[in-house]
Amino acid sequence: MTCENDKKYSLHILSLEDSPMDAELIKEYLLENFGSETQINTVANEEDFISAISGTLALKNRKGGSL
Repeated sequence: MTCENDKKYSLHILSLEDSPMDAELIKEYLLENFGSETQINTVANEEDFISAISGTLALKNRKGGSL
């Protein structure tokens, strides 16, 4: 993904998927269509999802960034 000044940005995805087979299909699709600029983290349950998103929000808040 690029913007007007050709600076590259990564696509970060947190996926909640309890089926390992479906998670792999989703990952393959995203990598095929968005390439190596994509970072995909998959969690299998609500507790792990909340933990992962809470860590992301805390990190963004410390850096002064936005989601």
